[in-house]
Amino acid sequence: MDRAPADISVGDDNVFSRRDSDFVKVFDSIVGETVPDILNCDALARLYDVELSDLLHHDQEESGITIAPKGKHIFGTVRVGERGQVVIPKQARDLFAIKPGDILVVLGDESPEHPGLAMMKEDFFLGVAQLLKTAMSAADTPEGDEKK
Repeated sequence: MDRAPADISVGDDNVFSRRDSDFVKVFDSIVGETVPDILNCDALARLYDVELSDLLHHDQEESGITIAPKGKHIFGTVRVGERGQVVIPKQARDLFAIKPGDILVVLGDESPEHPGLAMMKEDFFLGVAQLLKTAMSAADTPEGDEKK
């Protein structure tokens, strides 16, 4: 695309100089090669269910880990103190809106395949427990005897 004139008029008030025209040529050439790469990266991010930013900026060699699925996090390591206390990393506290005084439920799994601990806010745990209780109650109620 040749933009030979010194000034290119676009509308009433907009005038692009030759310098702007050169920028447009460079931009046109870059966009032609870059947009498909970005689209391919976006498709790859969706395929692996990760954020595009994580895909673009992740250095597997530096971190030693693969890209985590979207919504899954590794916040680092913590040291257990003499009294069994750990400090929840700030990034985790911020992400899950954990504030001083919040009550967390600590869950554990002893299975040899994936032993470990997990924590969740008490109100979320109690909400899930209430849903299970309601579902179990509904399953135990004979048809025709539903409460009105």
